Amino acid sequence: MFVSLHPCMVDWRLSWREMAQLAARTGYAGIDMLRGSAVGEDPVEARAFFDGLGIRPVMYPLPDESELEHAARFAAAIGCTGMSRALPASTEWPKAEAARILGERLRHCARVLEQHGLRLTLEFLGPLHLRRKDAHEFIWNMGDALEFAAACGHGTGILLDAWHWHHSGGTAEQIVAAGAGSIIHVHVSDALPIPAEDVEDMHREMPGRGNIDFSAFFSALRSVGYGGGVSPEVFSRGMKELTPEEGARQGLECTRRIMNC
Repeated sequence: MFVSLHPCMVDWRLSWREMAQLAARTGYAGIDMLRGSAVGEDPVEARAFFDGLGIRPVMYPLPDESELEHAARFAAAIGCTGMSRALPASTEWPKAEAARILGERLRHCARVLEQHGLRLTLEFLGPLHLRRKDAHEFIWNMGDALEFAAACGHGTGILLDAWHWHHSGGTAEQIVAAGAGSIIHVHVSDALPIPAEDVEDMHREMPGRGNIDFSAFFSALRSVGYGGGVSPEVFSRGMKELTPEEGARQGLECTRRIMNC
């Protein structure tokens, strides 16, 4: 496993080139790409830029369908593992209908990505307020996310976010049962011990500063041989008060600490 710099750790204030330079300077091994990074860029030059820094690009956000082919070509050329998007925890349609509509779109995306050697990477969102946002619950836990990803085919897997795993009642046994082949990327942040009704997606703590059982989480990942990226992803008001370098350094230090727990 290696630590990758997520754009939120610099409060989205840097370009992908500036992020890569900061990642190299502070000790990260990779970065999660910004949406739209492919626009106007030469993939050969971009790959040389990353190679020169010793930084690997990991995830690229899944773009709109009109931009998918171009972005996939760029992401593959620079060495990304896959393209990611979050699944809605609730929708206006019943679950079966939502699965049919979204599944058709994502199966197409997965086929396009497969042609470029990329994997579609789906993230489930666990907190109660997102499950209650629309009329019908959709996908908000690891088991349902793995089942839906398998239905999308073509190498589709999941982005396992420890915060969402925790708030959906996830277990280490689920991680072991899934195996490393189904887990393409990992996000980490921490949660405070508050009632489920009061949890907000944008209120997270630095990993290791809350009550998520990271010992069990990383023990399970190690037991299945997961070797991909781990990105601190902290959304909180306090991030705006830190400089990009301070945010990056704190995220790296906290993530390294919990990975060794």
